[in-house]
Amino acid sequence: MWTGAGQDTKKVLCVSEEETGLAYRLEGETPERPYAKMGSDLVLRTISKVGWYEYITEYRFADDGQISVRLGATGDLAPRDYTTPDQGWPIGPGQTDYSVNHYHSAFWRVDFNIGGYGTEKVEQYDTAPTGERGRRGAIYATSKTDVATEATLNTDLRRWWRVVSPTSRNADGHFRSYELELGANDAYEAHPETQPDVTFTQYKPCEKFATFNQDPECAGTTILEYTNGERLTDPVMWVRVGFHHVPRDEDQSPMPVHWQGFDLVPRDFTAQNPLAPADRLGVNGDGVS
Repeated sequence: MWTGAGQDTKKVLCVSEEETGLAYRLEGETPERPYAKMGSDLVLRTISKVGWYEYITEYRFADDGQISVRLGATGDLAPRDYTTPDQGWPIGPGQTDYSVNHYHSAFWRVDFNIGGYGTEKVEQYDTAPTGERGRRGAIYATSKTDVATEATLNTDLRRWWRVVSPTSRNADGHFRSYELELGANDAYEAHPETQPDVTFTQYKPCEKFATFNQDPECAGTTILEYTNGERLTDPVMWVRVGFHHVPRDEDQSPMPVHWQGFDLVPRDFTAQNPLAPADRLGVNGDGVS
């Protein structure tokens, strides 16, 4: 990092390998000798101090191909941000000091180049009950919708998206893709640009930030202005994840890290589990010839 003081540098990136616990377990036909493996992540972190908060930007690259993207907030509660009981939570002795409730809204810009190309397609999947019942329960059907033009979208029950390459296939002949998995997420509906959960836009170099984009090459300054119905031939995904922070006594002090983020799960990158043991590689499909 350039500090402006001659050639002095400052370490700003932490790189580590971390164990993640059990990756899989399978008894199979030999319960006394189950298949089991522990997983690990390559983790990249950097910390930025903004006011009283310290924000941890973290990227976890798992050994099974999953990419987990997170923002952690720690540091301290602002010492002067106290309010009325309906807008805060009592911190400290008694019922006198109400630390204000507040939002952490984060955006990530994801530019895919699966297989070295920038021609991915976007697909939305929804699963809904058909109204019919089978022998063991209700029957649900899954439908696919092509997201062919720029769009702002929101989650729903059993809805998910993937960005898929039309040129790169795995050994089974299936197109490689990344599936977006969103966890806990609080939308900040007071601002229009923080209402969509995910936005897909056509790639433009000048569209660098989800809000307050100041690049003079771009007319638009927010994701809402980027989405003008242009056809997607090189999609960029903007993911918004919000956290509504209601303070608690345990936040003082230092504040325990609270996390928000999402996962990019490989879908059909490999024909089988890339961590599978050698004697399970023959298990691929239903096994019926």
